Amino acid sequence: KEENPDKNFGDVAKIISDEFKALSEAERTKWDKIAAEDKERYQREMELKYEFLYTHGLERPEGDSCPICTLPIPLPTHEHSKDMACCSKRVCNGCGIAAQLRGIRDCAFCRTPLAKYIASALAMARKRVEART
Repeated sequence: KEENPDKNFGDVAKIISDEFKALSEAERTKWDKIAAEDKERYQREMELKYEFLYTHGLERPEGDSCPICTLPIPLPTHEHSKDMACCSKRVCNGCGIAAQLRGIRDCAFCRTPLAKYIASALAMARKRVEART
């Protein structure tokens, strides 16, 4: 491009192609070898890139699925589910709504009456922790 500033990209590519065709067989073999090595290097870099992407993706914790419908809870989980103080389960909003439509006003998982106050929810959580220890 510096040698031919008035030429466009296509014209410059044609000039380079003509110069390559004019090379001797030994020179062509040299450049073909360099191109093959560069292609192998590029393919290895892409393999490493994809390996990294597939092994370092978004990891989901084990408890990230609803215990009722067993479907993964969409991210962010705090917007699409509710933590139950009574059983320490995270139930998706869909199962919570389905339980309400069936007339269940208690916990959708364990059927314990829901806490009306924060203090009673904390008491349920403490009781749960004490039962585990």
